[in-house]
Amino acid sequence: MRGIKACLPLGAFFDIIPPLFAHLHVMHMRPAAKFDPDRVSGVRTASPEVRILSQYYPPDIAATGELLADLATELSRRGWSVGVLTAQPSYALAERAPALESRNGVQVRRLFSPTWRKNSWAGRIGNALFFSLSALLACMFSRGPRLNIIVSNPPFLPLLGVLCKALRGEPFIYVVHDVYPDVAIRLGRLRQSSWVCRFLARATLCALQSADRVVVLDAAMQHVVASRLKRGHNKVTVISNWADGEWIRPLPRQENQFARQYGLTEKFVVLYSGNLGLAHNLELLIFAAQALRECSELQFVFIGDGGKRAALERMTRAWSLSNVLFLPYQPRDMLPYSLTCADLSVVTLEQGTSGLISPCKLYTALAAGSPILAVAEEESPLSRLILEKQCGFHVSPGDLPAAVAAIRCAQENPAKLAEMARRSRLCFENHFRKDLCLSQYALLIEALAGRPQKPRARAAAGGAQA
Repeated sequence: MRGIKACLPLGAFFDIIPPLFAHLHVMHMRPAAKFDPDRVSGVRTASPEVRILSQYYPPDIAATGELLADLATELSRRGWSVGVLTAQPSYALAERAPALESRNGVQVRRLFSPTWRKNSWAGRIGNALFFSLSALLACMFSRGPRLNIIVSNPPFLPLLGVLCKALRGEPFIYVVHDVYPDVAIRLGRLRQSSWVCRFLARATLCALQSADRVVVLDAAMQHVVASRLKRGHNKVTVISNWADGEWIRPLPRQENQFARQYGLTEKFVVLYSGNLGLAHNLELLIFAAQALRECSELQFVFIGDGGKRAALERMTRAWSLSNVLFLPYQPRDMLPYSLTCADLSVVTLEQGTSGLISPCKLYTALAAGSPILAVAEEESPLSRLILEKQCGFHVSPGDLPAAVAAIRCAQENPAKLAEMARRSRLCFENHFRKDLCLSQYALLIEALAGRPQKPRARAAAGGAQA
């Protein structure tokens, strides 16, 4: 908060944005909808009732995009006209996707944007800036929706919601997956005194104040976000992320084609699957692999990519660890097998990031019925959940003896591990099913935008439960 208060000129700039654009709107500024980008492209699409803005969307495999695709598909099933503004795939895919397509009844428009590697800090910033600018132009020069849904990453994207609301009267929901700039400061990517940090702090505060509703992922994040607001605390709502429990289900090892392919059927597998990024305490696993290298039945498997992968691979080579396997992101149709090959699934958070981020991989691990090794602060929502539901082990970041002891305990007590696996799936069924979480979103959206103009028959959804 010191960074926010110290930036008075920057703060004043953000404070005048909403009234300035509201004034321009009142002065009968020519509607931007006179320019129709769909006519230019030769394709006509109806103005959506709900528009989702996200840098990532399938076929890209980022968790954020997958979650928003689930949301968009469910809203379409319930009768809303849904549009998505997104970028070309850059998270893990190299090939370009169609600029305009319909996916599961959702209008998807991919804007001009580069596809630089996300593992490079410059590449991530460049991709985010280009997409945000393209999205700004698309929002200003197209027919507006009844409601915008905007995620927090990239961190300046929510400013589009502020502008669209002030200029065009479009309400918006701000979905906070990462709290900026706090998470960047904790991970050492930004100095609190830098102008970039102060800009992001004011941008985030402006978006929080302007948003009609703010969705956060857990109670710790709710506390952090609500503390930023002088008023409107009641507009901050907790809706957790989720997984598809019909698609990801427990699978016997002998029936798992991924396990057979990589020779894991007879191994005790400690799995980390997802972003090998700066927010995750992954070095501890390499240290644990080194400490347990004499155990021939034990295999550590890392699936994914990210800013820490190169350093982790160097550590593995330096110690000649044969019990560590690195694999790339898996194709989507392989995920029901790769995510269920674990005896112990690792979910990590760096020290000091509780309440600032929430790991999406937790939900797929629970859906897979996998016991969890939670490497996080004891007071974090992640650790409290694992301890309360008795579905895994908790280890503090950097505590190598505890990590080694937990892995040995899991390996040497199959009955205890089987009970933890049962409790993992039960925890998922009770709290993190896709239909439960999406129903909460639907109620929230209905409260802001009203009911769909043309509700669809429930039977058309193939009997799926809302």
